[in-house]
Amino acid sequence: MNKTYYDEKTNLEWLAWPDKDMTWDETKEWIESLGGGWRMPTVEEYETIYKEGLGIRNMPSELETTGWWGWTNKEESTWCAWGFGFDNGKEYLLPRYGSSNGRGFAVRSRDLFDNLKTWFRRMNA
Repeated sequence: MNKTYYDEKTNLEWLAWPDKDMTWDETKEWIESLGGGWRMPTVEEYETIYKEGLGIRNMPSELETTGWWGWTNKEESTWCAWGFGFDNGKEYLLPRYGSSNGRGFAVRSRDLFDNLKTWFRRMNA
């Protein structure tokens, strides 16, 4: 079951993949299949939900997973991409095919108009 969280400060809606190890490519494929304006989070967006001492993983309980980091949209090469660590709030360069304790998160603007524009573009592509 996917978990969602709305961050009122940033107007972003978050979606957590079912709690299992994910590679960067698996995460990207999952998010692309969602449509509706969902995308991979940036490091800066992860920083907005990272709160030291909040829950076991320093994140809102609605997104709580057993993993320690999430994939970002930042692709370094065909071999590496950046992840965000919930253990200390820092970014890590990781092998894209690695997935130990890595999780997939999706994010989108909660602005209905933005989401509708994205949906219409996909339908007319």
